[in-house]
Amino acid sequence: MTGALDQDWGSYVIVEVTESLVREAGELAEQHGLRGYDALHLASALTLVEEGASEVAFACYDTLLDGAARKEGLQPPRAA
Repeated sequence: MTGALDQDWGSYVIVEVTESLVREAGELAEQHGLRGYDALHLASALTLVEEGASEVAFACYDTLLDGAARKEGLQPPRAA
């Protein structure tokens, strides 16, 4: 599995954790009842959308986080 991650690493977009991202995450945590890292996950995806990323698919295994992502307008990955 590590080999696959190493192979794909260059295609990932890294979202820097900034004060504004953390503040946005805090607001999302309060609004949707999310845990800290879940709120950062969501805030990061929303930042990509705000910065004009052409396609942002949001995937997770947490029902609460997934529901929050859908309420914020994020879509799940398309089936291959």
